[in-house]
Amino acid sequence: MTRHKGFKRQVRERMAKTGERYTAARRNLLGPTGSSIGESQWVAGSGLLHLPGINPETTGLRVLLANLGVRLPHSGEAPSEAMVLGIGGGLGAGVFAFHYQEVSTLFLAGRHLWDDGSAFVQNACGRLGVTVELRETGGAKTAARHLEAALATGQPALAWLDVTRLPYRGDLDHHDQGSYHVVSVYDVDGEQALIGDLATAPVQVSAADLAAARGRVKKVKNRLLSLTSAAADLDLERAIRDGVRASIEGLTGSQRASYRSNFQLKAFEALAKRMQGDGKQGWGTVFPSGRRLWGALQSLYRFVEHEGSGGGLLRPLYASFLSEAAEALGDDRFREPADRYRALGARWTALARSALPAEVPAFAEARALHDAIAGQLADQGAGAQEGLRASRTRLQQLAIAAGNAFPLTAADTDALLGSLADQLHDIHRLEEEALLVLEGAGS
Repeated sequence: MTRHKGFKRQVRERMAKTGERYTAARRNLLGPTGSSIGESQWVAGSGLLHLPGINPETTGLRVLLANLGVRLPHSGEAPSEAMVLGIGGGLGAGVFAFHYQEVSTLFLAGRHLWDDGSAFVQNACGRLGVTVELRETGGAKTAARHLEAALATGQPALAWLDVTRLPYRGDLDHHDQGSYHVVSVYDVDGEQALIGDLATAPVQVSAADLAAARGRVKKVKNRLLSLTSAAADLDLERAIRDGVRASIEGLTGSQRASYRSNFQLKAFEALAKRMQGDGKQGWGTVFPSGRRLWGALQSLYRFVEHEGSGGGLLRPLYASFLSEAAEALGDDRFREPADRYRALGARWTALARSALPAEVPAFAEARALHDAIAGQLADQGAGAQEGLRASRTRLQQLAIAAGNAFPLTAADTDALLGSLADQLHDIHRLEEEALLVLEGAGS
């Protein structure tokens, strides 16, 4: 018998004993599930637990696991976001620079399988002994039926969608159809839907906006994932060690023969070299001083500190996973890599801050605006639209001004890029050293 069915039976037994409604009995059986970055809360009228988070996939999966009743054997608690990250495969690397006629952009990623969130979630579920149902369709009507069927089980579902179609996130049209985002869907009631993003509270959106967002990005069009059952006995040690092994294989490129260097740890070293280069892929060519270089520096800060990273390119969250693993398994070998990744997180944050030096007013203002946007999304949810639009409009104004007159002299620009390259070379060395220690702990 699956754990999911057993939990439903416990709910019914409690209802008969206490006279509670289903949602109240379910809530009391699930018990408290705290969050290290904010308070959990119950979704009104549904009996579902909402949890805020850092990364869309890890947060969404954590919500689904908590509501399914999955509990860790050593603590009796639902998995933390750190534990979900680690079991899902932990850390990764990704570096891409896109050079177009009008604009150049820099992209960085720090999570395992950052390019395939569905695979990350399904792999994590496989290690946890949880079965999933993945639905995809090109048709809006079928997509609506899929969502209705998933929610009819009394469980939330993960939906992949175009972030630009979510009004509460403000105007992101410059990313239109460029990438997907993942949210938890709690309820669709007539013309309204209730979803969980990374924010501290659930967000209400129109059912039409949700449907439109789900159908926008072709590669994940109307993708929906729900959990159906969990094994009665969770082998946590195996799940943790398999997750650590997946992280190691991903960072070294041994996981997939087709992995390009952009997906491996050495991508960070290559980026450091390009920062001072003038060749075809050098920053002198791809990101010359002006609006292009301004954009690259903004991206470096934004992807390391925000955009599903939580600061330090996810390294501090992974350090928390390793500390939890040491406690759960009674294996102190995980403590040294935990300390190393915690320190690496601080180095990544220092690099990001160096990219937008506080002593230069335009950079200092831009950094404050990126932080404000992250705070508005995390704390204010649907009430943040106007603030988000104002912050993004001001960032666009600063970008235009940087294109007309870059806020650094040529000499200062060279010095900044040299400093960033030196820091990144050092970070790459420390990443390799941490990986070696992790390999020893995970063996």
